[in-house]
Amino acid sequence: MKDGVPLDEKTLDATVIPAEEGFVSTITIRSLGHRHNGNYSCLATNDVGTGSFSSVLTVKVPPRWVLEPSDTHAVAGRSAIIDCQADGVPQPHVRWKVATDHPPDSFKTIVSSSHVHILVNGSLNFRSVETSDAGFYLCEANNGVGSGLSTVVRFTVHSAPQFHSKFMVLSARRGERCLIECIPSGDRPMRFIWRRNGQIVDPTNEERYSQNAEEIDDFGIKASLVIEKLREKTPLFLCAQQLMILEKIP
Repeated sequence: MKDGVPLDEKTLDATVIPAEEGFVSTITIRSLGHRHNGNYSCLATNDVGTGSFSSVLTVKVPPRWVLEPSDTHAVAGRSAIIDCQADGVPQPHVRWKVATDHPPDSFKTIVSSSHVHILVNGSLNFRSVETSDAGFYLCEANNGVGSGLSTVVRFTVHSAPQFHSKFMVLSARRGERCLIECIPSGDRPMRFIWRRNGQIVDPTNEERYSQNAEEIDDFGIKASLVIEKLREKTPLFLCAQQLMILEKIP
């Protein structure tokens, strides 16, 4: 019997040799695996009664991936998880390391902290991703059986658009041509939306408006809105997250 139920030789790929004239019965398993773990019992009966003997079989199994780590993308300021889950017998110990150079040749062990910590299942959790977290990470799973598992993955951190200046005041006379600019930083691609007093500015419907966006360096993009003839009194213009107040000079 195995785990209290009759042993299925076919399922376990095992052979039971019963006792005949002797007093020994044996079970032979051709290829041990994780499925063979369990409590095996041998029952012996005669005219007087029944006796039993039990033995626990533990098959040590090298680690195998349950969820292998893969390249992961995240957004700065948000939480993120790099998966790394393995099983085996005994249960593998998972260790994370981060590369200290590029290309990744040297790694240092990650110690859990309030910023990043290793979950119970082995995955690496970032509470609030920072741009400095980007890089290469190594996940190792070992249980003392075999050579263990290891995988290096790349963690890419994307930055949402940010403005160094969120507010500015411009002055212009009624009827004059006016140029408004905003310069955000962040990952490409970016899409710009201009609003006037909360309403989206659509140059296709209002010919006096035109807008443009151009890269000014490796890290910034300049978006501009041109008003050919200023009409409104003190309108508010919003470029994504940057608020600008346009004042009319009498």
